[in-house]
Amino acid sequence: MNIKAMQKRLRDFAASREWQSFHSPKNLAMALMVESAELLEIFQWLTTEQSHTLTQEPADREKVSDEIADVFLYLLQIADRTGIDLEEAVEKKLIKNAQKHPAKLPELLPSCPKVHLLVDCENVSPDAEALKKLLPDGTDVWLFHAPAQRVDAEQHKRAYGANSVTLVERTGAGKNALDFQLSYYAGYLMARQPDARFVVVSNDKGYEPMLEHARKLDFQATRSEYRKPPTLATPATPVVPVVKPAQAQKKKPAPVDKKVLITLSRPKLVPVETTLVADPTSARIAFRAKDALSLMAANQRPASWEALLTLTEGLITEPVADRQDLARKACRVLQLYGTVMLDVDGRNLRYRCPDPVQRAASAESVVNAAQAPALSVLALEKAVIKPKTAIKPQVVKPVAAKPRHSVSHIAKRVELSLKKMTSNRPVRRDGLMKVIATHIGTVLAPVMTPEQVCIVLQSRRVVRILPKGEVAYFSKAKTAKPPETPVQQQTSG
Repeated sequence: MNIKAMQKRLRDFAASREWQSFHSPKNLAMALMVESAELLEIFQWLTTEQSHTLTQEPADREKVSDEIADVFLYLLQIADRTGIDLEEAVEKKLIKNAQKHPAKLPELLPSCPKVHLLVDCENVSPDAEALKKLLPDGTDVWLFHAPAQRVDAEQHKRAYGANSVTLVERTGAGKNALDFQLSYYAGYLMARQPDARFVVVSNDKGYEPMLEHARKLDFQATRSEYRKPPTLATPATPVVPVVKPAQAQKKKPAPVDKKVLITLSRPKLVPVETTLVADPTSARIAFRAKDALSLMAANQRPASWEALLTLTEGLITEPVADRQDLARKACRVLQLYGTVMLDVDGRNLRYRCPDPVQRAASAESVVNAAQAPALSVLALEKAVIKPKTAIKPQVVKPVAAKPRHSVSHIAKRVELSLKKMTSNRPVRRDGLMKVIATHIGTVLAPVMTPEQVCIVLQSRRVVRILPKGEVAYFSKAKTAKPPETPVQQQTSG
């Protein structure tokens, strides 16, 4: 569209009808607002979904088209009357908006096509030098890795630039969790940069269906395999004894003990350094809380934001600087995922979780809870804690059924005991742990810890551990019921 020619056409149209005296900038601006209101009137009572489908009907489409044209024509006349170059004004405004709102993602419209390298670090782990040798024309590197996996991103930043390397930590768990996350990023980048080239660096052929579909949509998407070059062992140089000719004629060389040679040539064992676990992130703690909430019944889930924070803070088993701040960030992540929804007044919580899943947790999983910190509190409550017994071949006599001893069962006993206390309640965390340990006893001590019982007490809003180790009690705690024990029926003699 030629804007200058359109403005001249509007001037001639007004002059042939003697409207020039009425077309002042003020009157034209007022007329523009009236036409904008008429455009708004068409969509006034429609829902968001109805507004998207309004122009599918020919009559409605013509109404919207007429009002948009009126607004545009008045805008052209205002620019003509005020002497403003509309194309130049639009270009300057776009530059100002770009400076005022800087981009948070990589360049969406690069000057030259980029080559994105999406590296599946769980499958392959090439260093920067090997990646440069494998794909020399790569411009941007995306390193997808597991939460506890150590990735040396500094060497990639030195090779490609600090702004061209992005670390993407896997969220969630599962066999193909990282593969789906990488595919999501690939689709997002393809939609933003259709002219770029995308290479998935992985030996996993499961990416091929996604890449083949992308190629059918005219995207340049391929997969490149990486094989770590084998390290060749340096052959040991045999030691040849120097023998004088006279000695060689008189004496035969002594027989060599093969056992000694094998012992001497055996390489030394070098201890392997254990991989350090990274600090917990808010996303990791959020998934622990989501797992715990999915195991809870609807009436057992925290009813307030404070109770949810207490439950989430109890799931943090790693040493962190600020547990409350990490729990608060994890709860915000749950809101972003849609798992937790807060009412407008900020009081009540609503959850979008599946029904509780029946998971049979064995005693071995409870004993090794320290090795699996992601185990949820409810999974510990539902686990039936039984002392380990060695399997004996002889026949064992049947024993009468005993009540189940679980973390939830012990927590109820501790809660009932704390309610009976008045002035001698423990005010420090160490004192509370001693009270819990007395209820656990020596029989359950090998398979249960006071920390597990304390987490359940916090999730039930019985106690709260303050940052300095102080213990706070909730005044309106739910009355604990005494543990049920089997009652033997008395038989009349």
